[in-house]
Amino acid sequence: MSFNINSLFKTVVSKSVASVFIISMSMATSTTVMAVPQTTPQATPGTTQQSLSPEQQAVISELEALQQELQTTQYALQGIQQKAFEKNPTFVKQRDELQALVFKKMSAKDYNAEAEAEALQSIASKYQSGSAEPTEQEVLDFSQRDESFQERQQKALQDPEVQKKSLILKDDVEAAMNEINPETKTLMAKMETASKRFMELRQKVMGQ
Repeated sequence: MSFNINSLFKTVVSKSVASVFIISMSMATSTTVMAVPQTTPQATPGTTQQSLSPEQQAVISELEALQQELQTTQYALQGIQQKAFEKNPTFVKQRDELQALVFKKMSAKDYNAEAEAEALQSIASKYQSGSAEPTEQEVLDFSQRDESFQERQQKALQDPEVQKKSLILKDDVEAAMNEINPETKTLMAKMETASKRFMELRQKVMGQ
């Protein structure tokens, strides 16, 4: 089975460390988490959904349920985070400085990370409305560029200077969020568990 080739364009490019920051607080392994992509698996060409085995259908159903859970939890966390930033204007400055530093660490002589992020987002937005259909080559090109971007961002987030600033902001924002809503830690733990399971299942599906 494979994923719908158009689904990739429904992924929100994580061009902003800030936009995914709060989710990362609960993730010990990584501080980069993209918004949950629309990854409903499809049957391979020439087959139907009914031709999938019961095990495959079960995996697909669980993936869809996890995707909904992740989106709901992410939305709740982002709402709490927004309130924390509104109450603490200094967070905005810290966040923007952190984002600028990450872009700087990602960039090279022949690679402008901020410009690439904007380009990827523009491409994704073009197809999100459904008014245009990407070709397989466009999907491949986008996937390769997005993968390169994510790899650079992941590497930048491991930089000691970035980690130091990130940890300071993380602690400050998390404390503020807990004051606003005591359920914050529970939501973070829920997000982490669901995210790990989602990725496990996604890898399983893509390997079939």
